[in-house]
Amino acid sequence: MVCGCHAAAMGAIANLRDYWDQLCIHGPAFGYLVNARKSWLITKEDQLSAGETAFENTGVKVTAEGRPYLGAAIGTPDYIQQHVTSKVSEWSKELAEYAKTHLDTTLGVMPQSPCTGRSSHGVPACRLMLADPLPQHWVYYITCQCEGMAH
Repeated sequence: MVCGCHAAAMGAIANLRDYWDQLCIHGPAFGYLVNARKSWLITKEDQLSAGETAFENTGVKVTAEGRPYLGAAIGTPDYIQQHVTSKVSEWSKELAEYAKTHLDTTLGVMPQSPCTGRSSHGVPACRLMLADPLPQHWVYYITCQCEGMAH
C-alpha cells in the first residue's frame, strides 16, 4: 500500500486496511494528514477484488498493474518495463536537448554507463547506452537494454 509519498506498507489486505484505519486516526497527531486521493493499494491480480472490497468507500485507489513509488515502479513486469521505457525516453529527449548547446559535456557521457535510477525488485539493473558517441546530426538517444528481459 502506498499512501501518497510519505507512508507505505505491505502485507495481507486485512492488515493493510487496519494500517489505513490507524493511519487515519493517529496520523494527524504526528503531522501526517492522510490523503486518500494520492493513496494506492497495489495487489496481485487474484487479490484485486478483495482489495477493492476491503478499501471500498475510503477513496484509496486499487490496482493490480502497478504504480511509481520513490522513483522506481512497483507492479507487474509489464508495468515495470513500461515505466522504465518511459523514463529512458524522457532522459533521451533531455540529453538530446542538452547536447545541442553543451557538446563538450555531453561527449563525456560514457557509452554503457550504469543507470543512476533505482532498480525495481525482480528487474535487472538497466544500462543506458549512447547509440553513437559522435553522431553526425546531433541526435543523441538512449536505449534501455535490460539483461534477461524481453524487448
